[in-house]
Amino acid sequence: ALVPITGQGDPDAFALGATIECAVTHGAVRCWQTDENDVWHAPLDPFTSEPVANLPPVSRVVAGWDHAVGRTTDGHVYEWSVPSAQAKEKPAVRGAIDIAAGHLFTCALLPNATVKCWGEKSVMSFFPPSMVLED
Repeated sequence: ALVPITGQGDPDAFALGATIECAVTHGAVRCWQTDENDVWHAPLDPFTSEPVANLPPVSRVVAGWDHAVGRTTDGHVYEWSVPSAQAKEKPAVRGAIDIAAGHLFTCALLPNATVKCWGEKSVMSFFPPSMVLED
């Protein structure tokens, strides 16, 4: 079902994952979650909920299966999932130029033209070792 995004102004950006959806308005990110049957889980209206905690203003957000990642204008990368929505910085990819999220992994393009990825170990085994970010 289509649900209007209202209440905080027009979204600047949005990201759709398999079970997580996020919208950015004035740098603040609000996320909500559905299950495989498109059943809404709290918060039903992303714009009546609090923004993702511990997250500075972001200029870009991407979403994977059940996680989301944001990038600030100065290249700091943060990740979180719903329902906790507590952002944690990924210092190893600080300065990222861009970010992308896959089903169970995330990648960052770094200034030296390398790509570093992290995520589920079963998925990461298919990546070349030089691309895998060890936590």
